[in-house]
Amino acid sequence: KKKKKKKSRHGVCVWAASALIMAGRPGVLSFIVIAALGAAVNGLTVYLYQQNTICDPSGSIITYEGSKGECFDTSGGGDSSSVLITCQPDGFDLTRFDTSNCAGASSTIVVTGVEDSCLVSGENSYKYSGCSTDCFPADATVETLEGGVKRMDEIVLGDSVRVSGSEFSEVYFWGHKDADTVSTNFVQITLRSGRALVLSKNHMLYSSGKLVPAAEVAVADVLVDVEFGLSVVSEVRSGVAKKGLYNPHTIHGDIAVDGVVTSTYTSVQLPTLTHVLLAVERAAFRLGFSVLGNMLETQRPAVLNWYMRTAGSVQ
Repeated sequence: KKKKKKKSRHGVCVWAASALIMAGRPGVLSFIVIAALGAAVNGLTVYLYQQNTICDPSGSIITYEGSKGECFDTSGGGDSSSVLITCQPDGFDLTRFDTSNCAGASSTIVVTGVEDSCLVSGENSYKYSGCSTDCFPADATVETLEGGVKRMDEIVLGDSVRVSGSEFSEVYFWGHKDADTVSTNFVQITLRSGRALVLSKNHMLYSSGKLVPAAEVAVADVLVDVEFGLSVVSEVRSGVAKKGLYNPHTIHGDIAVDGVVTSTYTSVQLPTLTHVLLAVERAAFRLGFSVLGNMLETQRPAVLNWYMRTAGSVQ
């Protein structure tokens, strides 16, 4: 008897995408993809340590978990109130309102500092994560199939860029493309080979044989240099300020940036699941079509924020 071949999840995604595109239902498809991606992404988290300037976890803590731009209803005891947290390049603003819908009279506390560190403002302290968009700066470079070098802000969809020492792959989608934002959440990793890679702290790359966020790379770890092979990390600097937020996705799933092999995915996503879900966009790209277009380039659609919040509540 002949064994029946099982279709892979990737194959099913490609088949479904092709069917919906050919049926003239790209709108339905984009909603499905965005909703599914939302379940694979973590959102914004802020911890407020009340009357505590050392982020002591044994004290009184208020936790805000949701998505960027979400209004948190903090009403209770007969009072109506709400909080809006606005991410800034060097921290965040916490605005309190006298109503439950983030409107009307308000007061704002400015909290400055990098993510995941203890930040003091007045008599309280804070920790936050999820504000930074995980990308490469505008001046990061890639090598093209034609042999040239392009900055991130020069890449166009369809460019074939180096993804390893021997492979090139087409750029089919922008996870983020923002020329103006300046972020202080970049990490600079210097190798003994002479390479210096700059990427945001949650962006994934291959370190000592494992896929890890840039923030977890340490001196003496081993990265992959596309020219010299394995190379030891000689220095790691965090809190580096750079302009531009770019995250090009390749068909392959990896991308060599500044001569170092990295992933196109981040730690705020589930890389394997996200790669499967984006098979829909890859299928559309091959057919000369885009499902998501530029919807995720500078901000997340409302439906993705909603799914992020829902996914976070059930995890």
